[in-house]
Amino acid sequence: MSRFLFVYGTLRRNQGNPFAVRLERWGAWLGPARLRGRLYALAHYPGAVGEPLSAGYVRGEVYRLPRRDHLLRFLDAYEGPEFQRRLAPVRLEIRAVLDTWRDFLE
Repeated sequence: MSRFLFVYGTLRRNQGNPFAVRLERWGAWLGPARLRGRLYALAHYPGAVGEPLSAGYVRGEVYRLPRRDHLLRFLDAYEGPEFQRRLAPVRLEIRAVLDTWRDFLE
């Protein structure tokens, strides 16, 4: 199970979102990153679709999560039922590749 989370929208740093503030407080920010796929504009928020063979990328950030899963459950509740969390390879700007949790639009 991964202890890393990729965020690309309202959960990024400095967004003023109370859920992002909690993520900043309890997670460890590792830096900018990118996921192969596409970003879609939904009602009032973005939605990412992972496409491993895509030439495009979704830009975001990666956090290391605390050992206990309370933060991930808290963020899953924020994302809502239309998103499904899955493991996906994400490349950090420093060239490291991590398998991270990411909520994909179904």
